[in-house]
Amino acid sequence: AIESLIACLDTPKIALTVLDTVLVCLLNILVADADNSTNHAAPFHSSLLERLRDRISRVVGTGTEKDAKKARSVVDTTLLKIISQLAKMTKDSTQLTAIGRMFVPFVKSNGLLGHDELMSVLSLFNDLVPQLQEPQYFSSKFARVLYTLQSKPARLAMVQVYTRLGESDQALKESVELLEKLNAYDAGRLGEYNYELRQEAYTKLLGDDFDASRLSMAQVLPLVYTFFHDIEDVDMSIRTSGASAITATVRAFKDVSSTEEGGNLIRSYIIPMLKIGLRKADELVRDEFVRLLGAVVRVVPEMYPDLLELTDDRDPEIDVLNNIVHIQMHRRVKALARLKS
Repeated sequence: AIESLIACLDTPKIALTVLDTVLVCLLNILVADADNSTNHAAPFHSSLLERLRDRISRVVGTGTEKDAKKARSVVDTTLLKIISQLAKMTKDSTQLTAIGRMFVPFVKSNGLLGHDELMSVLSLFNDLVPQLQEPQYFSSKFARVLYTLQSKPARLAMVQVYTRLGESDQALKESVELLEKLNAYDAGRLGEYNYELRQEAYTKLLGDDFDASRLSMAQVLPLVYTFFHDIEDVDMSIRTSGASAITATVRAFKDVSSTEEGGNLIRSYIIPMLKIGLRKADELVRDEFVRLLGAVVRVVPEMYPDLLELTDDRDPEIDVLNNIVHIQMHRRVKALARLKS
């Protein structure tokens, strides 16, 4: 019976309602094994994991609603329950790593999980970290979550995952320590960041002794997405520090060959985030991204030569990207006139 249920997962065009019924049956078998200390499903864990991986890549977050919280397909919840149950029942490091990879799309899909669900998944994943292979894989894959998460409990839980990843792989230790400071909260003030620790981290990152170009993607991506998160902070000094850190990172990686690991950092990660920032509704945040765009264009002029024409280091008065967000109205009008011409 278990083999037949697992075989159903291979059906190419199975209806979601039928798929959910099959998954619920498999979940009930796993729960019964756990509750009764039996091993009916144990011989089939490997084949089940293989088919679950394929199904998760096909259906997680594929609902049709525009609201992310309504975009869950009917099987998302059951799939999450199954892999969570398997994580508690499995001891094999290879299988646990496969399960860990299955958690990634659930965590990365912004708004797919409710707050309590996300906290539960992060707590479970945190317990798995010491047994996982390839900590750097998960460091890279979870990085963007550090931009999207806003609540204090969720950010602390995500940083705790990175702390465990740093303990599992010493190569991640330095970047994780910086990440912890960038996301430090003030113990004496409810929900407020510890700005002294955050600025301490930025001071190190922007110092002459720090060479970001030696960092791998697994080390630098969590920091980069935290920088972009901080550009949207209410504190002006943090916004400025975040933008400065992005500029410094671009400068560090501008000469890295595209065939090397970090060679695609600017084009594949930083530029897309810049485009997102330029569409922000908050004027202060949007202005910060416009200035950041100008800084990036100056550092890597060959990437956007047309935009370089809008900058002028010799005369700030005619620099379009500088003046278009200037506090003085006539400077903005002048910038728009030059852009039109």
